[in-house]
Amino acid sequence: MEQVHLYTKKLKPTHISHALSFPTRVLEAFPFPEGAHMMNFEAVDATDNAWRFFLSTRLTGAYPKPVLLRSSWHRFVEQKGLAPEDRVVFFMQRDEANDMLRRYTVRAQRKVMTLMGQDVWVDVEHLPLYEQKGLAPEDRVVFFMERDDMVRRYTVRAQRKVMILMGQDIWVDVEDLPLYGL
Repeated sequence: MEQVHLYTKKLKPTHISHALSFPTRVLEAFPFPEGAHMMNFEAVDATDNAWRFFLSTRLTGAYPKPVLLRSSWHRFVEQKGLAPEDRVVFFMQRDEANDMLRRYTVRAQRKVMTLMGQDVWVDVEHLPLYEQKGLAPEDRVVFFMERDDMVRRYTVRAQRKVMILMGQDIWVDVEDLPLYGL
């Protein structure tokens, strides 16, 4: 299956409290029934939890103005603890042999830092790593990516420098510090 990026939206206060607007160009990725202006679809998050969203277009006007209705969108916002300046990213996986088979993915992300001029976004499900590990300003966070065919797995490790040995910094995963009596 081919994964296609559909849409990334940095959230504003109105997106948190009301509906989430979609760009019109994304409508081609959603098979609306003939004559319908509303459809529901399911998207899977970073923890493989399925979310049902209702996508609607207006009946009059110069363009369709697609939105995720508040009735489905707001539950996602609340569950993920989204706030202004967070972002959501939608993807679609499509079976090239059977264009009708589609799977949607949604990611709720928060910017955690800017690294070498690039914003680093983390799925909100992984934020407890930052909060629970008790990271100190001199600690570091290391991101790893493993690729297995079409699947990418990301690992995030929090590390603390414990010593300098022969001029080299020695880093230990924060959760392993008690093993070293630290």
